Amino acid sequence: MARVSLTPPRTLFFRAVEWYSRRTYGKVLDPGKALAHNPRVLWGDLRFEQSVAGWNKLDSDLKALAVMASAASIGCSWCMDFGYWEVLDP
Repeated sequence: MARVSLTPPRTLFFRAVEWYSRRTYGKVLDPGKALAHNPRVLWGDLRFEQSVAGWNKLDSDLKALAVMASAASIGCSWCMDFGYWEVLDP
């Protein structure tokens, strides 16, 4: 059972995040639901993710290797699956 409820308040901001998540990933991801309990944290995470998405200095194969190696080193099976899916879908 999760420590943080995955049913956050249905604010306008969270509904916009839900729409974006469905459009991008096909469903609303659990980390977004958990972060939505604190809108400032969610907003900061979204800004960070968007800035990182703009980085394109690395070769795509090296980037894929870095994602998979970091996920394997921390032992996160979800990160491995998501990283694999992210590498396959350019």
